[in-house]
Amino acid sequence: MIKVELSVALALYLLSGMIFVFTIWCLSEVRKRAKDLESEEGFVWRCPTCTHIYVDSKADEISRCPLCKSLVKKEMN
Repeated sequence: MIKVELSVALALYLLSGMIFVFTIWCLSEVRKRAKDLESEEGFVWRCPTCTHIYVDSKADEISRCPLCKSLVKKEMN
């Protein structure tokens, strides 16, 4: 049997709870930022040639992929 003092057990319990809350918070922030990026319709581009996803706020209908330099036409959803 492993002997653990009460103060060590309490500290581990509180630390595990804090790590759990921090992980949930980080995941929710990542999801929120992804949703905010998707909501800017017309600014997020996906290149069909190299499948690179990038943001171009200058282009309206045609954009140039910064990775492969190919022209990308805006897809209407």
